[in-house]
Amino acid sequence: MITKTKQLQRMAEEYRNAGQRWPATMEEIADLAVEEKRYDLTAPALKKLVARELAQALRNEFFTDDQGRRVRAKHPARVRRG
Repeated sequence: MITKTKQLQRMAEEYRNAGQRWPATMEEIADLAVEEKRYDLTAPALKKLVARELAQALRNEFFTDDQGRRVRAKHPARVRRG
């Protein structure tokens, strides 16, 4: 089975072999890959991607408390429901 990294590397090589402008931005390569349906996210994969990006964004949110300390605003905590 081919790894995701190898698939992405192959997409970039195919972009280049197709005679597209090179060097290219990742957005240009991605546009062609999506347009030609070489890269398509299913709904569950898209949900995981958005969740991962949300988690990263929330991990990077800080505030300064009354004592001047930098504190993570959205620190994860386990919560039991029900």
